[in-house]
Amino acid sequence: MTRLPVVTHLAHDEIDRCYQSCSDAAEKARWHVLWLVTRPDQPVSAIVAARLVGFTPAWGRAILKRYNARGPEALADRRRNNGAGFKRPPQQAELFAALQKPLPDHELWSGRKVAAFVKDRFGVCQAPIEMSSRITGRNAKRVLFGAINPRTGHRRIIRCPSMPREDVRAFLRHLQSRYRDRTLWLILDRVPCHEAHPSQVLAGRLRIGLMWLPTQRPELNPVGHLWRELKRLVAANRQFRTIDEGALRRALVPRVDRTRIAPEGRSVSRGLLAQRFTCEGFCRPT
Repeated sequence: MTRLPVVTHLAHDEIDRCYQSCSDAAEKARWHVLWLVTRPDQPVSAIVAARLVGFTPAWGRAILKRYNARGPEALADRRRNNGAGFKRPPQQAELFAALQKPLPDHELWSGRKVAAFVKDRFGVCQAPIEMSSRITGRNAKRVLFGAINPRTGHRRIIRCPSMPREDVRAFLRHLQSRYRDRTLWLILDRVPCHEAHPSQVLAGRLRIGLMWLPTQRPELNPVGHLWRELKRLVAANRQFRTIDEGALRRALVPRVDRTRIAPEGRSVSRGLLAQRFTCEGFCRPT
């Protein structure tokens, strides 16, 4: 790739002064790219400078092209004034309230749709709007405990708000209530809540044998392929109003057709159903 030339809008000393005195983080990184390209001793190309700063090669070349075309002003962060026409708190509050509601066509909000809403409602034409919102880092989540019968494809699933040890014991009681006259064998991975001593004691009292998967071998667990299939059938490319609605629909799938599970899932099921199947070397019962 041809190395881009540098138009001499500023001397290297002036570029160094601008780089050292810049207080905006985005602008300072762009000045850093230009400083590396124009330094007298061992100047580098825009691609190399971009990699040193942490940019992509394409963005490094774009910065140099903008500087060549428009000079130092091209390195300014033009996003700073995007919200200049939309600063009144009542307007921001109205927009925030609108974003909490679904669109009439039940599609997701996008940057273009937000800009169209602002233009129609407030008569403001602008780029994406800077708005502040409280971010807690606490995503809504639900935990599904499930088990699948590899012979029939029937499965049992319960929903829980989190994954404490009490919910594991609740799932064991749920399994025992559905299979009262049978001794069950449950294949588990070594999650701490699975290995908890009270859970193992309860499993023994309920006649549920626990077998542990080898470390870092989740593909050997048949129920792992159940989750993949449920995501494809229920959650993929779908939006739910609440997290509980999505978890409920996933839990209500009555049965999973084993012929539609991924090939690796079917191979695991066939191995478990083989007449000469043995747990020796595969998992260790409690």
